[in-house]
Amino acid sequence: MWQFAPNSVHYLLSLWQRMVASVPYVKASEPHLLDAYTPEVTRAYITSRLDSVSQVMREGLEDPLDDMGMVQQQLDQLSTIGRCEYEKTCALLVQLLDQSAQAYREAGTQGAAALDLAILEGQLSWLVYIIGAAIGGRASFSTADDHDAMDGELVCRVLQLMQLRDSRLPLGSCSGEKLELALLSFFEQFRKIYVGDQVPKSSKVYRRLSEVLGLSDDFRWCLVCSSVKSYQLEVLELQ
Repeated sequence: MWQFAPNSVHYLLSLWQRMVASVPYVKASEPHLLDAYTPEVTRAYITSRLDSVSQVMREGLEDPLDDMGMVQQQLDQLSTIGRCEYEKTCALLVQLLDQSAQAYREAGTQGAAALDLAILEGQLSWLVYIIGAAIGGRASFSTADDHDAMDGELVCRVLQLMQLRDSRLPLGSCSGEKLELALLSFFEQFRKIYVGDQVPKSSKVYRRLSEVLGLSDDFRWCLVCSSVKSYQLEVLELQ
């Protein structure tokens, strides 16, 4: 799907975004079946982005991640689509991120070729962008605590990826500008949704952060915020 003209993908995503956004207002008694088909659309988009990375890198093709205007537009649309049957979206993202992060970890310890590392970082960049979009989609839906718990799982994994990325910086084994930008985008979405007085510290997102990463008070959470600031400074240096 990724090879198609960007406008084609835009119109396809726009169609599904409008259908999903209309679900709360549907009064018809007939089943609309969006809960059956929408997760397949989400899966197709995500896997097509990941599959594109290897071909782009190996054949020197134009990288879709270089067109951030187009990427952001598609992510905005996906943020609505992915919230339909959100547990399936989260399960897919958790599975893919766990697999990619493990491969990235092993590549670092086994001295993988620079091209292979670049492919893994490209795939991780897409996943981090998409996770940020999924979390940002919460603003458009009245969600249950279970959805906040799912967001917590995603946030924990991105923070663990950031720690893995940081551990490799002194080795000089990765450039990772696109992954840095993806992390910045993720933190911006997280800040909009979950950082502020309107979000109680009893939220299941914070509960999961406490259980997995020990971020159980404001001081420790400030450490995460300071990490965001360091990423901003690093990206400015890269530019």
